[in-house]
Amino acid sequence: MLDPESPIIQFYPENFDVDLKGNNKIWQGVFLLPFVDEQRLQKAIGPLLDDLTEDEKQRNTFGENQYFVSRHHQGYDFLRSAAEVASHGNASHTFIPERLPGKVFLSRHCVEAGCTLETPVQGKS
Repeated sequence: MLDPESPIIQFYPENFDVDLKGNNKIWQGVFLLPFVDEQRLQKAIGPLLDDLTEDEKQRNTFGENQYFVSRHHQGYDFLRSAAEVASHGNASHTFIPERLPGKVFLSRHCVEAGCTLETPVQGKS
């Protein structure tokens, strides 16, 4: 994104137009960015994929929706009880069609009430 010699630097312009389409606030406009050539992007990032950590590789896959709620959230008791049913039942999940579509699974990132979930993203703070 920052290397001027990058084969995909054109995908990350420093300056671009915004079509306001009759709006007067910039955030209401349409940002006119270049289209990304997927094949060119894949070719540029391909050699970098082996350097990703396992967590980074996992984040680059499709997965289930995850809900993280504090014990002060109005849905905490409901989600907590659904997760407990999932963890103690014969199945690895529980169906809850009356409140949320789909199933509830315990996340590998699940933390106990009062504990802290550390970010898996490593980098500069």
